[in-house]
Amino acid sequence: MLHRCAFTLLAIVLCAEPSAAPSVPSNIHAATIERDPFGFRDATGNAQGISVDVYRLVATRLGRPLNVEFAQVDQIIDGILAARIDIAVMFPHPELANAAIAVGPVIDVQTGVLTRTRMARYEDLSRLRIGYVDATPFDERFEADTTLTKIAFADAVAAFRAYEDGSIDAIAGPLQYLYYQAPQYAARKGELFQVLALSDREMWLYVRTAAFTDAERLAIAGAVDEMIEANMIEGFSEHYLGSRVGPP
Repeated sequence: MLHRCAFTLLAIVLCAEPSAAPSVPSNIHAATIERDPFGFRDATGNAQGISVDVYRLVATRLGRPLNVEFAQVDQIIDGILAARIDIAVMFPHPELANAAIAVGPVIDVQTGVLTRTRMARYEDLSRLRIGYVDATPFDERFEADTTLTKIAFADAVAAFRAYEDGSIDAIAGPLQYLYYQAPQYAARKGELFQVLALSDREMWLYVRTAAFTDAERLAIAGAVDEMIEANMIEGFSEHYLGSRVGPP
């Protein structure tokens, strides 16, 4: 699931382009998509999730207060570019290369297609009606494929119900998302559906360069590396997924 954090890119940036210490705000402004289990609100309205736990540990390490907001991916990107958001766990976004350093990768998200019969080839999907959760990222090849019949649903539970009643033939998306939102179906692998794996997509911690001093950016990279070494991020996953039936 997880990778060791590499310091190479960060070291190159710091050595090649030393910067004066920026005006450091009192709070760290973090953002996440509202998608279980990476970011969501609990029963009292507080931010929770794997990404939020990473932000909290970073803030604790730096000794700075933390604000967490929920936003769409394009809003988070715009917020980093506009110097309003300081850190965010996201899939790769090359447009942020001049404004932020990507630390990690911190999480791998397995994507796949759930089907009734076992499939060995991606091409076999062309004859199926494939559901997915609206606004959820998944395998780039699937996302760009205009030859497939793709049907959007508001959430994973609605997609699974349509799958059960035969309205669709398959469901595509990040498996952690699907199973966390509809955990009652996760135990039915092999009985109700097979899994055609597509790819693992990496999520990185984007750190806005001007929001932190050189020493703070190094401390953030070190904190993430230590989290991974100690399996802490994996522990976050277990905290949110462990009480449910885990992904295959």
